[in-house]
Amino acid sequence: MSRPLMITTLAMTVVVAIGAIDAVLAYRNWPVPVTALLDEPAHLLTAAVLLVAVLPARALPIAPWALAGAVLIDVDHVVLYLPGPVHAHVDGRPVTHSVATVLILGLAGTAARGRWRTALLGLATGVSLHLARDLAAPIGGPGVALLWPASTDALVLPYPGYLAVLVTALAVVAVRQSRRGRRATSLQTARPATSRAHQRVPPSIPESVAKRGTAGSSARCAPGATVDREVRGHGERRKRRRRR
Repeated sequence: MSRPLMITTLAMTVVVAIGAIDAVLAYRNWPVPVTALLDEPAHLLTAAVLLVAVLPARALPIAPWALAGAVLIDVDHVVLYLPGPVHAHVDGRPVTHSVATVLILGLAGTAARGRWRTALLGLATGVSLHLARDLAAPIGGPGVALLWPASTDALVLPYPGYLAVLVTALAVVAVRQSRRGRRATSLQTARPATSRAHQRVPPSIPESVAKRGTAGSSARCAPGATVDREVRGHGERRKRRRRR
């Protein structure tokens, strides 16, 4: 199986797995640990499919950080289970589940350099992908207060919209990988043809001319020819002396 076909097949498997996880989540109200064990892999798989679909090759270094950010953002849920009154959440989700977190990470990454830049921009990308799934929770979740602190209203999108995004991403992956496969096939076809063309190129100097030139040079440089010229030259010098 070629690599493009393998990537497309893997993306299809991931989308099916996300659908299966969401079907289990929607079946009943699970305890929090069970919900987390199901929801976090779905967040990771969602981020992976969307990254394969839209991430350009030059931005691949941020991919590991984006995958990490798509899961690590849920660490902020710990505050919801601390004893005592907690005000850092809106309708069941911490306020860090908002565009404000993405903007802070993105601006910090833009100002940073080197590895910090890659890490911060990757985390900002991962958090945005996490929020895309949280907007359409399959179990009727509280949504996301995206515009906090400007607004505390939670936004909720229909779950079919989330599935439509996944199917669209899968189609983009299939198209991109198909193009890569055709490009690789055309390059492999062109290389043998180029090699045969180089083999058929005639030499810059015809072989017959080269042989004649080599024979002429050999004749001019032969030892016998050199001796004959010296003898003739000596005889001419003797004739000139007699005339004098």
